[in-house]
Amino acid sequence: MLIRLGFDIEFDVPQPVAMIALFHVHATRRADLREPDDPRITPAVPIDEYEDSFGNVCTRFVAPPENFGSTTRHS
Repeated sequence: MLIRLGFDIEFDVPQPVAMIALFHVHATRRADLREPDDPRITPAVPIDEYEDSFGNVCTRFVAPPENFGSTTRHS
């Protein structure tokens, strides 16, 4: 079975804030994706990804003080 996914998330923050988000499909299901699940953060900010003790891929970044969002969309 192949998995197709997509999402749009939008935040409005008044000041820079550190965030850890779980945007990714669990590592055990990555082989089932039709395309990589690489999130796009707008405006672009540096991100750091790591795997937590449960096998979740976590995305760490500092959100800018404005309206911003993340998108993953696959057809």
